[in-house]
Amino acid sequence: MRGDKLEHLMREAGFVDLKARIVKIEIGEWDKGVSSCSRADNSDARWHKVARVARDVWGEGLVAYAETMRNFYASESEHEDFVRRVRQDMLNLDYHMAVSMYFHIRAMRG
Repeated sequence: MRGDKLEHLMREAGFVDLKARIVKIEIGEWDKGVSSCSRADNSDARWHKVARVARDVWGEGLVAYAETMRNFYASESEHEDFVRRVRQDMLNLDYHMAVSMYFHIRAMRG
């Protein structure tokens, strides 16, 4: 679900004083100093750890995402090959992946 839709649903449910923030999260290992995100210090060890955790989360979630595309493949082995190749790409340091995450920092029920 898109974050802006979630915010709308929260308001409809009676939440007020919503404060939301969109954060670009890098996925996987990146060389120190290399970043697509506009942070003052992209070599911060915490953000590198977040990127590794994001890689693991998206990598495990890939199986569920790929399941929804199963009927696009002629055979089970073709489907499994797709999942394997995407996981390899996620580990490839030449590919710099990121995702925008929508966080609700504060939400109070009215």
